Amino acid sequence: MAKYNAEAQEKAYDLRMIQQLSFLEVWRKMREKYPTFSKGILTKWLNDPNLDWEGRYNEYCRAIVKKNDEERVKQIVPIVTAIEDIRDKVYNKLVTFLGAEKTVITEKNIGLVLSSFVKMGDLEYKIKGGKHSMTPVKQVINVIIMALEKNPNIGPVIKAHRGEIVDAVFEEIKGEK
Repeated sequence: MAKYNAEAQEKAYDLRMIQQLSFLEVWRKMREKYPTFSKGILTKWLNDPNLDWEGRYNEYCRAIVKKNDEERVKQIVPIVTAIEDIRDKVYNKLVTFLGAEKTVITEKNIGLVLSSFVKMGDLEYKIKGGKHSMTPVKQVINVIIMALEKNPNIGPVIKAHRGEIVDAVFEEIKGEK
């Protein structure tokens, strides 16, 4: 049985583990450069715990996944930042409108705005990989309460019990998780 150097082992490793060629394809390709290369040597290398081809391959895969994740994060961060900025601008405008004496906000507008906050919050949640920010939720609740405070029938009650209402809403949200 001929001795093969580390270069031959690396070539076989690359063909089998990285390029994912079949056992016979690796053997044939290795014989092109090493005419006496046998199937037995390849089997020995595949099963040699000191070479740990499977472990090296798993580490290789983890490194690729990590690199891809880092690339995705670089691409996603500006998108999330833009979404957060848009949501904050819309929220600030809405608060300004709700704080004005004469408001252009109607029940229909409130529904559309709140729906957009919910959608932006969901998008942020998905883009951030399941990391939830309470900011959109707090903004939606604040807008709802501000809109209800404008109502002459229930506004005074809402203003008087705002803290209790907010606490109850957040307790309910925590209970759903």
